[in-house]
Amino acid sequence: PGEFGGRGGHIHEGLAVLADSAYESLSLGLTLGINWALFLQPVAKYGQEGVKGPVFRRILEDKEMGGLMITEPDHGSDALNMRSSYRHMEGAYHVQGVKHWGGLTGMADFWLLTARERGEDGTLKRDIDFFLCDVSAPGQAIQVEEIFNNLGLYHIPYGRNRIDVTIPEAQRLEPPATGVKMLLDLL
Repeated sequence: PGEFGGRGGHIHEGLAVLADSAYESLSLGLTLGINWALFLQPVAKYGQEGVKGPVFRRILEDKEMGGLMITEPDHGSDALNMRSSYRHMEGAYHVQGVKHWGGLTGMADFWLLTARERGEDGTLKRDIDFFLCDVSAPGQAIQVEEIFNNLGLYHIPYGRNRIDVTIPEAQRLEPPATGVKMLLDLL
């Protein structure tokens, strides 16, 4: 967004950059797409106001990157059956699970993590929530368990990640109605 030093977040400009970059280099196009469409756009649209400025500043000035983790080893892209979960604590969320095929595994400075709320009885609620994870912040490091040998995409690391992080309340994305609708909008 322009108020954070960007060009305004215009979708047609982003798509033009993606098309041109992917024509020259598939890995460059995917890296830009991951950062722009799967991280920056959702943060701009659903991130809490107090979090956006510092994140966008670090992306623009420090050349940091962001990615998205949805898929899981046992459930693939079936997000409604994901096992990653969270519990609300005072002032924060404790998010746990395993994610894989997150583009930029081990390289991204920020992640949007998806998880389902775990009730007091241990069952997972149906809706999905998104959390902005800053891997450089205390308690938010993500453990990379494996980097995949992904033929054809060597320049973009994908792998399996162990999630056991504590995310401040301000870093939870705010859905318009439900997290599932936010997921559909994002994808």
